[in-house]
Amino acid sequence: VLVLQRNIFVHEIRAKIFPQIYGDDAAHL
Repeated sequence: VLVLQRNIFVHEIRAKIFPQIYGDDAAHL
């Protein structure tokens, strides 16, 4: 569970840094 939460956290950070790349993936989070 902790690993999954960490992966989601990292994904959210990447979505903030690269919104043009991860925008579609971050939209559902």
